[in-house]
Amino acid sequence: MRTEAVKSGKLAAMHSTVLLVATLLASAGCEKIEEPTFMNVCEDLDGVFHYAPNGGDIECPTGATTILWPSTPLNTFVHYDAETIDFEADIDAAFDLWNDVAPLFVEVDDLSEAVVEIQFGSIGDEFAFAKHETIDGQLHGFAVCNECALVGQTYLAIAHELGHVVGLAHDPQTISIMYDELPDTLDDPNPVKLVTDKDTKALRERYGD
Repeated sequence: MRTEAVKSGKLAAMHSTVLLVATLLASAGCEKIEEPTFMNVCEDLDGVFHYAPNGGDIECPTGATTILWPSTPLNTFVHYDAETIDFEADIDAAFDLWNDVAPLFVEVDDLSEAVVEIQFGSIGDEFAFAKHETIDGQLHGFAVCNECALVGQTYLAIAHELGHVVGLAHDPQTISIMYDELPDTLDDPNPVKLVTDKDTKALRERYGD
């Protein structure tokens, strides 16, 4: 995924990574639905999880079900420090984009209460990706954005990856925040990316409005 910042408009000297760690409890009353494109994670009839290791869409086996968050809003903790606090406005704007659709995210001050975690660092060599893994019997979702603290990239990158956290796949519509190649030049004719009606409907049906 390529992005370009449209919110902060400021240069960032460092190359940062935003890691969104979303934890899904695999056996704690998570709702299952018959729609294998939602969340890009599914559990087959033998209880085996299937997921796309480096993001993208996944084809779930016949009879498999997808997994949803048991409740929202999702407690979210952001690891700010003296350098990364400059991106607070971009992160807040990304939360607002999704919370205008449904009550999906709430920021908390205690890391132990969080199911979504945003960190800054350096992870992998891809620009951005999302994946899911099973760890100690629990399903974990990971969304990673590398070098997204460049001019204007932070907002779009975080908003896109938060979409994956709440279960959205890539969208073929170029205006969508979930389009898999967000603008990488200021000349893009449609720099403002939105949550599409399709995704709005899906999220509200599952998490309310």
